[in-house]
Amino acid sequence: MGQLAGGSAMNLLETCDPIRLGERLRIARSNADFKQDEAAKEIGVARTTLVAIEQGQRRPRPKELTQLADLYRVSINDLLRSEAVHVDLIARFRRTADSD
Repeated sequence: MGQLAGGSAMNLLETCDPIRLGERLRIARSNADFKQDEAAKEIGVARTTLVAIEQGQRRPRPKELTQLADLYRVSINDLLRSEAVHVDLIARFRRTADSD
């Protein structure tokens, strides 16, 4: 899912707001139902390192970002894009003239 290849992806990682990226990683981890210690162990870092990444105090290394994206089953593109895409998954129904 996540390959971080080429100069443009590296530039995105370097220019991405670390706080925003950390928040997206935290949400992705939560959605994937991982605890911080579990995710950290899976990618071979200390839990405190993952905490620092999620809080925007430390940028993830390219390999770490790739591993986290794969682990959480999200694309690196979704994590690095400048604007988050919000998808409203709640179904909306309209009344029709027949439903009254």
